[in-house]
Amino acid sequence: MIKLKLLKHQGSSMIRFTLLMFLMFGMSSSVLAMEMHIRPIAPDPSQTVWKKGDRVEVVGDCTDDDGNVLEIGLQGRITSQISTSLHIQFDNGKRVWVDKDQWPNVFNLARAVLPAQRRSKQNALVKHLDEIIRAKIPGFQRCMIFGSVAYGMTDEQSDLDVALNFSTIPETAIARKQWTRDTLKLVAKELERDWAQNAIELLVDNIRVPILKLSPVGEEGPSCACDIKIGGHGTDNRILEELKTKKILSYIHHDSRVRELGMLVKKWAKSQNICDGRSYLPSFGYLVMVIHYLNAMKPYERNMTYLSSFRDFFQYYINFNWNEYIVDVEGAFKKPMLIPQMHVMDPVEADQNLARNVNQERFWQVFHKMRAESRKVQ
Repeated sequence: MIKLKLLKHQGSSMIRFTLLMFLMFGMSSSVLAMEMHIRPIAPDPSQTVWKKGDRVEVVGDCTDDDGNVLEIGLQGRITSQISTSLHIQFDNGKRVWVDKDQWPNVFNLARAVLPAQRRSKQNALVKHLDEIIRAKIPGFQRCMIFGSVAYGMTDEQSDLDVALNFSTIPETAIARKQWTRDTLKLVAKELERDWAQNAIELLVDNIRVPILKLSPVGEEGPSCACDIKIGGHGTDNRILEELKTKKILSYIHHDSRVRELGMLVKKWAKSQNICDGRSYLPSFGYLVMVIHYLNAMKPYERNMTYLSSFRDFFQYYINFNWNEYIVDVEGAFKKPMLIPQMHVMDPVEADQNLARNVNQERFWQVFHKMRAESRKVQ
């Protein structure tokens, strides 16, 4: 939860804000009081419009829960901008994307100027889930964090994704589907003993994978938003979410651009309302597209800036032959037959199309938004 108060002074571009945060997603869960100023220092200290090339300064102090005063004094430069965000490169080497409509984006700024700490709220929630489920449901083995949190690609809107791993699950698809629904209903019933009913939502209809959604609702709900699913099992009985996490992390470790460009594309897709697995591509699908694009780069293109890569990403997919080819992390594969549908292959479940819910109308919506963004990027 973030409580924010912004005070803009007439005739000045300085923005002063006082912040009380229950920090999550990579920071301490302690309450932190912060008083900071953000101001341009070049070329014009009195300006009110922020643009590429401007140098900015962050000054102030904050107090942690142990009473220690941390003085903050950082300078940086706005290195890139797109339609929704500005990119700041701080002189200490840290980088952050800041939403223009939330300038200054306190959450991202805090991540840039404060040291990363434990995800204590998320870990506490997972531990609580583990204790409840282990005591009530036979065959339960563990809770596993996967998705953006596991990849280190979270932002202020990211939910915690948790897969429940069981020692045995039904073998047939029909029996497994019913068992999954029944198990999640049982989990929801147990959680309702601790949290308000409106903090828990079970989604089972018109959805391929049933999900139990937890939402923070004050003191009567969980400490952070969380999506819970039953972990799928692969041929070697390993949980599919674990296989996907390891595969994505291997690409991130091999190429640091995966995380940076993946976060930027995800932020853009959410701002355009086209990041939704029910009607469009899920965020994981866009990440697969980013990895495919980076792997398809020619050697001389691999030193491009993030901004150039961001623009080229859209140009690449505008010119992609979607009628004949499938997007996979390792390359583009020809379809067995001509199918006029967007196809983004799941890197672990090869028979799954991450874009299966993108019909022709929604495909062209995505296409036109990509083309428009490629023309906006400076």
